[in-house]
Parts: sequence; structure tokens; C-alpha cells
Amino acid sequence: MTGWNALEEESRAVGVEHKVKEIERLLEDPAVGVVAVVGMGGLGKTFLLMNVYDRVKDNQITYFRAAEMIQTGLHGKTCLIVLDDVWKSSVDGNLISRLGLPTGRNNQCKILVTSRSRDVAAHINAYVYEMQLLSKENSLKLFCLFAFPGLEKNRPPEHLESVADQIVEECGRLPLAVKTIAASLASCSDLGMWESKLRKLKDVAGADDSTMQILKLSYTSLPPYLKAYRVGACYTVHDLFVDLVVNISEEHKCEFNLPVKKTSCRRLLLSKQGITTNAILESSLDRQRSLRTISFSHNPAITSIPKCLFDHLRVLRIVDFSSTTISTLPKCVGRLKLLKVLNLSQTKIREVPYCVRRLKSLEYLDVSGCTSIQCLPNWIGELKSLSHLDINNCSEELSNSHVPKGLSNLVSLRTLRSEVFPLSMEENQFLNVKDVGNLINLQEISFRLQDIGTLISVKDGILEGLVRMRVLLVQNDIPERKGDIEEYNLPAFPQKMNVMKDLQQLGLCRFSVPSWICDMVNLTELSLLECTGYMSLKNMPNLQTLTLMGDSRCREFPKNFGESGRFPKLVRLRIAQFPIVEELPALEVGAMQRLQLLHICDCPGMKKIPKGLELLTRLKRIVVDEASGQLKESLTEGREDWNKIKANNFNIEIEFL
Repeated sequence: MTGWNALEEESRAVGVEHKVKEIERLLEDPAVGVVAVVGMGGLGKTFLLMNVYDRVKDNQITYFRAAEMIQTGLHGKTCLIVLDDVWKSSVDGNLISRLGLPTGRNNQCKILVTSRSRDVAAHINAYVYEMQLLSKENSLKLFCLFAFPGLEKNRPPEHLESVADQIVEECGRLPLAVKTIAASLASCSDLGMWESKLRKLKDVAGADDSTMQILKLSYTSLPPYLKAYRVGACYTVHDLFVDLVVNISEEHKCEFNLPVKKTSCRRLLLSKQGITTNAILESSLDRQRSLRTISFSHNPAITSIPKCLFDHLRVLRIVDFSSTTISTLPKCVGRLKLLKVLNLSQTKIREVPYCVRRLKSLEYLDVSGCTSIQCLPNWIGELKSLSHLDINNCSEELSNSHVPKGLSNLVSLRTLRSEVFPLSMEENQFLNVKDVGNLINLQEISFRLQDIGTLISVKDGILEGLVRMRVLLVQNDIPERKGDIEEYNLPAFPQKMNVMKDLQQLGLCRFSVPSWICDMVNLTELSLLECTGYMSLKNMPNLQTLTLMGDSRCREFPKNFGESGRFPKLVRLRIAQFPIVEELPALEVGAMQRLQLLHICDCPGMKKIPKGLELLTRLKRIVVDEASGQLKESLTEGREDWNKIKANNFNIEIEFL
């Protein structure tokens, strides 16, 4: 979700600035006491007021003063009160008056209200500020921000330009709809898929609930395993998405309690309800012949599954027993011919159950966190429909073992989420580097290179077919070689890996950072462990998270690290295990302007914060651990660095671990 959050942050600038200034002007008008921002759902009313508040809060009161005012009363005081998303007017009189809030001309207490209803504004005698749709230009700019996050221009690629313009218009230039549809197309550059989305948008145009139908299109495009969690999990979302979830729950006949009789329920979502194995036995669950989804996640009192439970539930598509304490599956699971999703993560199972071998429609298998699983079965390659396999955080034995060669038969595999498993050139019963190169649909993998021959094959382009890769972690386990001057030389990360133009997250361990890494314009997250060659980290336009760890030989970072314009979208910077680095490079004006978190860990030689850090107005948090003692001391209240930081940004949080 970090990428989405960063895009949300950037979208603040699209068509908002002039509206903020207009609200500010109204708040400064002594004749205006209450301002109501009115408009349909999804226009960005709350978003607008958040920006207004950020702009004017320093001209109002401190948090401490606000607490005092609540105690002593608001009359005659200067403050700004925000009432967000008022749905209907009070039946017992003016809402503002009933809350005891001061109003009237020349009053120093200003009130901002958001609502979808003009009646609410009229009832509270507010000045009405009518929210307008985005302009065509800003709509397209917002669309491109989410559909093409690595694109510098505000225009789509030429082959998608015409259809993108039409999609934006069909979204009605409503910000929430534009962002949602754009995000659903972000992983696709196929013109046919875009035209299909446009046709669906046109089908719902003009409907009374067209906004809801547009948002629902983003739901229908989700893979099966995500659809289940969108409805069954809890997140903080826009209220229109809450409406969407309710709508989908009703449409898909969702139930949230164990059934006591036969029903037409299609989705049974029972997460975190304290359900036991006996409760399942005593219910009428086995009579629910229409069930497509069943989720018992986070019910640790479920220790086993009744053997006959799935005998009659033949149309199940999704089964979720994650975070229960089951240790096996009944054989009848193998008869679920339509099953697409099986989640057994964080359970007590000791091996991937043999009955899973018969699930030829299975697309998603999750056994992550099953610490008793020591290896994958050789028959795993028979699950030809499998597109997502998660074996992360299992036993140490599985982490250190090779992956069965049968995995090379999974031509639909997109995600192989695991610890870094060993990879070599050897032809045996295990997956080798050539096999990985044939998995051309792969988008996520973690592996480690064990010998020079494997590294040479990668340099020669054996993985050039993995052009769809988005998440990659590569560890170099080849023994280090000493150079002529007794310094260790790390191999450069192979240049032929730069075909992965869509790469978003990259982790490298014990490599020299290549100069071409700056060509990876879609990269948003980069982790470098025991690497060298930081000079190569130059213009990385979309990088949001940078983690540098574990170089005991590094004495200083390159001076250009803090140049103006460097890392323009960086939000999080984590630096750990640099014992002899004394200070980070000075930050010039314009460097790392969006940085919000600086985390420094296990750097005992570091004495002070970098010069210029106090100029970063968006910095919210500095975290320093006990092992970085000198830096911790310099940031103690009253010391030089503390005074410097607090003088420019008093609300910044300085945390010691």
C-alpha cells in the first residue's frame, strides 16, 4: 500500500490549490462564520478541508491551547472547527447551535462543514461553497498519476492516448472514480484490455448509481483471492467504498454467522469470531449447497476440520483457514474441483496436504507462516493453474532447501513469495536458473546465487524473458575475492537484468550497485544489504523507500547523495549497520523534499544529523536506536541537533529505541 499512499500524497496538488485559497479567503471574511463545502461523494470535500487545515492551523491555536479552550468554553476565542460529512440536518434545530458552537458575524470561531446535501447547508445558515468537478486537463493529469506512476509527462503512451481520454470522460471527471479506474489499469498496457474497460464504463453511464457502478468495476477486475478480503476484512476507506462493500455483500449474499438452517448464502465470512471445531459440527454448515466462499481465519480454537464438512459443498471457490490451529485437511477437499483459492497460512500443518494435488483449478495457495513445513512436494508442478504460491516464513529447513523442479511446469505462475532460496545451474531434481528463466509470467521472486557459473549465466541473459517482474530480491552467496589492494570486490548486478522495466521493488544483497539502476524509473522501493557503489544512486524519480544496511567498510556516503533535486519522491530513508560512518552528506535545498521518516540504526560512529535536515518541512519522524549512542545524545532535548530540528519543525517526533 505504500505506493498508493505516495500517489495519494502527490494527488493533493491536482486541481486543489485554487480551492484551498478560496476557502482561506472565506475564513478571513469577518462576515462569514460558517462555510459548508457541498458536493457529491468522491469529489474530494474531506481532502480539500484537510489541505485547508494544514494551511491555516499555524494561524490558529496550538493543540495545548485547544485543550484549554475545550475546558473553558469557546465563546470569544479564535479557533477553527471542522464537521466532516454531515449527512442530514438536525430535526431538533440548528445543528451548530445544538452543539453549542458560537456563530454570527465578526465571530473569531470559524466552522467548516462538508456534506453531500445543500439542505444541510441551508439548515445551518452556512455560506455554500459548491465543489466542482475536475477540469478535463486536471482529470487526465490525475488519471495518468495513478495509471502510469512512472511517467514524467501528464499524457499516456501514444497507443493508449485516445482511449484514456474517453475513460476519463466516462468517469465523469469525479476524482475518486478517476483514481480508482486508473489504478485498476496500472498493470496493463494492452489496448484491448483498455477498450474492454471503456465499454464497461459506457454500459453503466447514465445509471442512477453510476458512481457506485464505476467503483464496482474496480472490484470485478480483482483476482479471486483479493475479492474475498475486500468484503471480509476491515480497512479505513472512503465512505463510498463502504457503500460499495455493503452493496457487494448484499449482492453476493454474504453471511457473518454460522448458519442454523439451510440458506442461499454464497459467502460465509466468520473471521475473528471465536468459533470452535465443535461449533462447526453443531451448525448446518454442510447444508449450505450454494456456498462459494468460506473463511474461518483468525479463529485459533478451530483445531481440526470435520471430515464430512466439504462433502456437499461442491461449488466452493475460496476456502480460508488461515490463523487457525488445524494440522491437516480432510481428503474430501480434493473433490472441490472448482476451488481457486486455498489459504492455510499461519496454521499447524506439517506439509502441503496430498489432497491439494487434485485441485487442478487452484490459482492461489498460501502456506506462509506454517513453521512445521520443511519442504515442498514434488507434485507441486501438477497444479498447472497456479498463479500465486506463498511459502514465506516457513521452517528454516524450507528456507535453506532447493525448490522442486516441478515448479518449472507452472507456466501461469506470477508470484513465488518465499525466503531467498538457492539457485544454481545444475540439472537435477531441483529448480535451476534456466527453469526460472522459462517462467515468463513471473512478477515476484526471491533467490540467491551460489556459484560463479550461475552468475555468469545471469550476466549472459538467461533471465531476460522475465520482463513482467515487479518484485525482485537477489542475494549473492558467492565467496568474496580479494583484489590487488586487499579490498573485497563484489560483482556488479548483471546489466541484462535491466529488461525488467516494470520493476517496482528491488532488494540486492552483496552486489555492487550498477549505474543502470537509475534507468528503472518505476522503482519505488530499493533495499541494499552489504552492497557497494552508492555513487550509482543518482536520479531515481519515483523512489519512495530507500534502505541501506550492513556495510562495515563504508566510511562515508558520496557527497552527491544530498544534491538538490536528488530523490524527489523519497518518503522513507532507513540507514543501518554503518559502524564507522560519522555523518551523512549535507542536504542541499531541494534534496529529498518529501522525506517523512529518517530511521538510523546501529551506527555507533555517527555523531550528528546531516546539515540541511532541518529544512525538510515534511519530515515527521526521526528514529534512532540505542546502538547509535552519539547521534542519540545529540538529539536529546536541549542539545544542538534537537534545537536545530525543533526550531524549524516543532511538531516533529524524535523517537529513541
